Amino acid sequence: YGKMITIDHGDGWESHYAPVQDIEVVPGQWVEAGTQLGRLAAPPPAERHQGTHLHFELHHHGEPLDPSLYIR
Repeated sequence: YGKMITIDHGDGWESHYAPVQDIEVVPGQWVEAGTQLGRLAAPPPAERHQGTHLHFELHHHGEPLDPSLYIR
């Protein structure tokens, strides 16, 4: 994924965002909804046909979950 940002939401919940560049948060920083975490990185040459996109993952106690079940 290249550079990735992980947000610890507490109680075993984490969200992961990648690939990012120009990360605008630091480890341990408190963030709220709407906080800009960074900017998307350009995709590697082999993936340029897909365009710039974000990988978003949701984990609970280390287990990956389908984020569409938790996001409106």
